[in-house]
Amino acid sequence: MREIERYVSPFIAEQFPSIYRDEGPLFVAFIKAYFEWLESQDQVIYDSRRLLEYRDIDKTIDVFINNFKKKYMFPIPEDISGDKVLLQKHIKEVYGSKGTERGLKLLFQLLFNDTISVYKPGDDVFRLSDGDFNRDIYVEVSYKPFNSLFVGEFVRGRVSGATAYVENFRTKYINNKNINIFYLTDVRGSFQYDEAILIDEDRLALGVSPAVTAINSPKIIGSMTEVDVSNRSTPFGYSIGEELEVQGRGKGGKVVVTQLKDLDGTVSFYLKDGGSGYTTNNTVFYIYGPITGLVIEDGGSGYNNTDVVTCSNGTANATVTFVTDGSGAILANGISVVNGGNGFLTTNTSTVTVTVANSTGGTTGGVGAILVPIIAGGGDEAALKIGALKDIKNLWSSPVKINAIGNTTTYVGSGKSATNIVIGSLAYPTGNGYGLYSNVEAGINTLLRDALAFQNYEVGTIDKIFTVNPGQDYTTNLQVEAIDTVISGMGFLDTEHVAGRGAGGRGYLGNNAIITAVAGFGTNALGAVRVIDSGFGYEQQEEVTLVSLANTSLIASGTAALVRQGSGLGEFKSTKSFLSSDKYIHDSYYYQDYSYEVRSSVVFNKYSDLLRKLWHPAGVEKFGRVLISSEITISQPDVLSSTYIGDDSTTTFAIPGGA
Repeated sequence: MREIERYVSPFIAEQFPSIYRDEGPLFVAFIKAYFEWLESQDQVIYDSRRLLEYRDIDKTIDVFINNFKKKYMFPIPEDISGDKVLLQKHIKEVYGSKGTERGLKLLFQLLFNDTISVYKPGDDVFRLSDGDFNRDIYVEVSYKPFNSLFVGEFVRGRVSGATAYVENFRTKYINNKNINIFYLTDVRGSFQYDEAILIDEDRLALGVSPAVTAINSPKIIGSMTEVDVSNRSTPFGYSIGEELEVQGRGKGGKVVVTQLKDLDGTVSFYLKDGGSGYTTNNTVFYIYGPITGLVIEDGGSGYNNTDVVTCSNGTANATVTFVTDGSGAILANGISVVNGGNGFLTTNTSTVTVTVANSTGGTTGGVGAILVPIIAGGGDEAALKIGALKDIKNLWSSPVKINAIGNTTTYVGSGKSATNIVIGSLAYPTGNGYGLYSNVEAGINTLLRDALAFQNYEVGTIDKIFTVNPGQDYTTNLQVEAIDTVISGMGFLDTEHVAGRGAGGRGYLGNNAIITAVAGFGTNALGAVRVIDSGFGYEQQEEVTLVSLANTSLIASGTAALVRQGSGLGEFKSTKSFLSSDKYIHDSYYYQDYSYEVRSSVVFNKYSDLLRKLWHPAGVEKFGRVLISSEITISQPDVLSSTYIGDDSTTTFAIPGGA
């Protein structure tokens, strides 16, 4: 666009023919002077040659501004504190944003050069069921290089068919292991433990994440969604709704008590030391207890109150006294256990021999009494089994045990008989045995090359035990002996566990675990719990410890189950719907949905009417609050000196600053 010349007077003389310039120079000079006058400020040519510039508010003339204000800015007073030109520039934006918070802030910035805040009392009106609650839903997955490609994709469980949208992917380091987590939204159905999680086929068909296939997709390895506390004897004093922390290989899990129960002699088993040398299929648990009384099936006659009953099974002994009636019959209500001993098998009273003798060591004069021992209060049915082993190792051993008899030279081989060798005679290494396991199928005609063929046993330490049945009616705590019927018979000493730690005082492989059994009695024991926070890192069928958050002395145990997607405890994003919080009852005036409050350094009376004319929406109540602020100037040195003390050195460094 060609620029318009502001001044035309220099070109006036050239507009006349030469005769005028030669014969009438005074006339030419007059005309030029006239145009110079027209070009002076506030004259016609001065303004007309600048009309394009006057379109700019910064360069226009006052008369245009006054006319503009009269037509478009009539309600705005002249004595505003803000920049008038800036207001005129943005008056269209002010009107365009009328009724909005942004427009209100712009208006105060232009009118009063003030930065305001707008408070809506309706945001703090108490409403029922208005809480904004958020709970994380997630699955823990195995590591795959393409896990991050699942973010922003719809996925499904390969087996369950459950679907969800992966909103985020994170990795947490918990108890020395990395946990890979998919955070989910729009979950439909329940994902299953150990199933692959796949990107939806429709998305793959579009070429999204082509590197992710069914083969390299991760598997779901969590999260904890259930904790089983049935078949457990627990402490007493729990209450419904009480929260418990779940401690184990994971972290952050919480459960809440949903059911209580009364315990009447049920047993809880606790693994104190898993021992070593155990196999899952060959381990048998024997439960022992003390003699707690006698059942008098027949009191007999002729007994004396000084007589004593002795109960014995060969390794354990108990002493019981009694009271007789006039005929010398033993009275049921006169039984008193002096020493109950310990180590009586609770599942078989027939292994106990009951004898009656005089306390002085002589024979009793009584006859005919039939006495049956009561072991651990008569409780029964308690049982447990191995849940899992750890530290698995290979143990090589021959399947037979050889006992040597005599010193005659023996030749054993194909087609020859052994006349002075006995094969398969003992279960424990005694006498001249070589410490190899007894195989009852081996005999005198077994070839040594077959008898001494070594076998491999996978043995380990007991890592978990499961309560099959907690039993009932036990009145005392019990002893538990874990025996691997194959490995323990080989007689291998446990080099990792000191001899005597296992039951029976033997430090042999397959017979050295330590398990305690506690009988429980009372009310308000733990009956059932519900997971309220799945936490991270827990394992399937893991034995976990439950610690009360209200009373840390209440400690129970349970079994974690990983059934479906996990969830966090959740939290409210605001205090909406909270009683006795910062919310207020609707008053149809200030606390309502159609009111607002301007918080400004300008007093309300100064802008109330102006606000109504320029911005205020109809049907809304306006309020104002004065905010007084002050500034404090704090000087600081140009350089601050700081000293860092590390593990091995001390370093001083400077931090630049400014006043």
